[in-house]
Amino acid sequence: MSTLRREGAWAVLDQVLSSGTNFIPSLILARVLGPAGYGVFSLVFIAWFSTLAFITSALMQPYTLAAAPIEGAAWRDVTKHASGTVVLAGLLSSGVFAVVALVVGMSSDLGRALLVIAILAPGLVLQEFWRVASYAASRARTATANDGYWAIGQIAAFGFLLWHGHPSVVGCLLAWGAPASLAAGLGVMQLSVMPRVDLAAIRWARKWMRLGAWFTFTSTTYTIGFLVVAIIIETKLGKGDLGRFQTVQNLFGPIQLLVIGGQSVFVPYLVRKIKSTSLTGLREARLYSLLIAASVAAYGLVVLLDARTILTKVFGASYEPAVILVLPTLLSLVLDAGGGGAALKLRA
Repeated sequence: MSTLRREGAWAVLDQVLSSGTNFIPSLILARVLGPAGYGVFSLVFIAWFSTLAFITSALMQPYTLAAAPIEGAAWRDVTKHASGTVVLAGLLSSGVFAVVALVVGMSSDLGRALLVIAILAPGLVLQEFWRVASYAASRARTATANDGYWAIGQIAAFGFLLWHGHPSVVGCLLAWGAPASLAAGLGVMQLSVMPRVDLAAIRWARKWMRLGAWFTFTSTTYTIGFLVVAIIIETKLGKGDLGRFQTVQNLFGPIQLLVIGGQSVFVPYLVRKIKSTSLTGLREARLYSLLIAASVAAYGLVVLLDARTILTKVFGASYEPAVILVLPTLLSLVLDAGGGGAALKLRA
C-alpha cells in the first residue's frame, strides 16, 4: 500500500473518531436537551468552531506548509514554536469568551455555556494542533490515537453524566470538551514536543502571519456567515428552530468524515509533491474534487430518500419540520466539495 493510501486510511479512521467526538454527543444531546436546550448548545458550539476555524487558518495552515517538507530536528523546532503560538491564541480566545459570558449574564444558560468554553479553549485548540502536526509529519496513526484518547474520555464523562441525573447544557459541554485537555497533554508525549510559549513563538507567528492572513480571510468569511445565520435564526425564530437547523447539519456528519479526513492528508501530500517535483498538482486536485463531490452527492441522495423518518427516529418527533432543509443543505455541500480540490491546491 502506498504511503498516501496508508495515511489516507488512518486519516479516515481518525476522522471517524474526531467527528465522532462531535457528532455522537450531538445526537445524544438533541434528544436529551430538546430543541430549545440544544439550540443553546448549538449556538455556543458554532461560536467555538468559528473561533477554531480562525485559529486554524491563521496559524495551523501556514504551519502545515512550513512543516510538511521537513523532518527531524527542523520539524521539531518549527512545531515547538507553532504550538506555543497556538496555546497563546487559545488563551486569548478564553479571555474573549469570558468577557462575552459576563456581558450575556451568568444567570442564563448561554452565559454559563460561554464561560465553560472560555475554560476549555486552550486544551481544545492544542489538541487540534497535535492532529495537524501529526499529519504534517506523515504520522496519521498518531493523530488517530490522540483522538481516540479524547473519545475514551468522552465516553466516560457522558456515561457518568447520563447515569447521574438530568444533563444540563453546561454539564454536556464539560463532558464534551474536558477530555480534550487530557488528549492535548498526551499529545506532548506522543510527538515529543513541548509547546514554547515565549517571544520566539510570537516571532514565528509574525513571520507566517502574512500568509495566514489570506487563509484567515477566506475561512473567516465562511464561518462568520454561518455564525450570523445561527444568530439570526435564534433571534428571529427561537432556540428550538436553531436546534433543528443544526440537526440537519448533523445529518451530514458521517460524510464529513471523508471530506475532512481527505483534506488532512491531501494538503501535506500536495505540498511535498509540488516541492519535490516539477508537477503542479492540478491533475490530483481535479481528481480529488470529483471523488469528494460524488461521495457527498451519493450520501445525500440516500438521506433524501427517507429524511423524515431519519429525523424523527434518530432525533425525535419535534425535529420533523427540519426536513425542508435537507435538500438545500445537500446542494450547498456538493457545490463546496466540487471546488474543494482547487481550494486546497491554492493553499499548497
